[in-house]
Amino acid sequence: MVATTARGEARRTALQDAVIRVLEHGGPGTVTHRAVTAEAGVPLAAATYYFANIDDLVVSALLGVTAQQVAMFAPPSGGGGLANLAAVLHHWVYGSRASAEL
Repeated sequence: MVATTARGEARRTALQDAVIRVLEHGGPGTVTHRAVTAEAGVPLAAATYYFANIDDLVVSALLGVTAQQVAMFAPPSGGGGLANLAAVLHHWVYGSRASAEL
């Protein structure tokens, strides 16, 4: 992995987010370095600079989405109860579910 800088981390995140958008719009067959970097608004070389290959980029993006989903259902830190359940359901319905399903 490349040394982490604020700019590098921003580009990695932009690429990961772009993978998800490309998947949503065109499906798995449309995920290419060219499509992802165009969607992310970064140079084509950035994809292979930050990720060894397209598979590593896709896996990284999907792991990020999975981590967000897992965190959403983590036990509340302050008791939470029904208020926490309502917040989780609201986020799930209106946040992550607002985009096309993968």
